[in-house]
Amino acid sequence: MKYAMGTWIVMWSMSICGCDEYDGPSKATITGMRLQETCKTILLAQSQSGGAPPIEAAELTRWLKQWTGANVEYIEYGSGRILDAWGRNVILVVDAGSLTALGSLGEDGIWENGSGDDIVIRIKEWSLGRTRLSKSEETIRIK
Repeated sequence: MKYAMGTWIVMWSMSICGCDEYDGPSKATITGMRLQETCKTILLAQSQSGGAPPIEAAELTRWLKQWTGANVEYIEYGSGRILDAWGRNVILVVDAGSLTALGSLGEDGIWENGSGDDIVIRIKEWSLGRTRLSKSEETIRIK
């Protein structure tokens, strides 16, 4: 009987705090994970191929296809697009002709050069967090 009473109390307290309505990870979390995974794939491909990743979206998706086997749901290989969780194109961040980071416009849909609610993952670090872009870095929108 103790177990049943304890279970009821836990279930009742979860319904008060709204814990039973968990909808899974947020779109920002999903986007961060997508960008991290893509950065890890880029690093792996770079180490295996010995070449730098392309800085044009269509070329980058073709290049990634060799390493992912066209099985990544958020990469549209045919149209050359990488999508965030909001269905928007990922931003390619380039410095001195090299791809340095991947970004997302975030929930508001406005590119704030890596600040605000933008999500930016540096390829060499691929750790999720706020990243300040340097003045020499330019952003290339995937069309």
